[in-house]
Amino acid sequence: MPVRLYLIWGATTTGKTAQSVALARSAGAPVISLDRVQCCHELAVGSGRPSPSELLGTRREYLCEREVSRGVVSAAEANQLLLDKVARYATQERALILEGGSVSLINAMIRDARWSERGEWILRRIPVPGRAAFMAAARKRVREMLDPPPGQAGILDELQGLWGYPRNHAVLEDIDGYRQIIRYANALQVPICRITSIDPNAKALLIERIAQEYWEHALWQEQEFLGIPASWMRADDA
Repeated sequence: MPVRLYLIWGATTTGKTAQSVALARSAGAPVISLDRVQCCHELAVGSGRPSPSELLGTRREYLCEREVSRGVVSAAEANQLLLDKVARYATQERALILEGGSVSLINAMIRDARWSERGEWILRRIPVPGRAAFMAAARKRVREMLDPPPGQAGILDELQGLWGYPRNHAVLEDIDGYRQIIRYANALQVPICRITSIDPNAKALLIERIAQEYWEHALWQEQEFLGIPASWMRADDA
């Protein structure tokens, strides 16, 4: 019997993780994250890796574990890693949940004919809401990233800790969220080694800039998405 593949995808802040966790609990299936940046464990906050408490005991796996200095895994490599993981899991699981928002990876899957033979698909695309609703959710997420609970690291801590290694600079400058913080610091001549000390007004400005960046990225993802091919067998058609 072919493995059942649930594909949950959509833009950042649209609730993919919550949906995948709920489905994992009801189906008893593991989740494989399709987010290429989440492969970098040093970027857990900025990439939106869910915490253990958010996972509610469900199983979640990343495409690989990678240091920031090596750069974000390419879409082509991520596609092959995912193919390998699905092939391995298919021997022991009846269902798998593929969740994420990397349109580059999803488009690489769409272009790869091998996915037509991998299993039965159930597709759940989360649409981008209107700008007001999206920005409200994005602001909430960014605010939590900039002001984490006591004792927990935030995105500023991640950036400050990684910036001491020059080989990380170009990688961080190319990732949503970190990019805006770096631009802000450069414009105001704030050393990154002191970025965790910025005042509430600076954080409020960053919340708006990063939320806007997320919105623009979400629109770009919608434009770039190629569309699921008819050759992917739907579970309802099996």
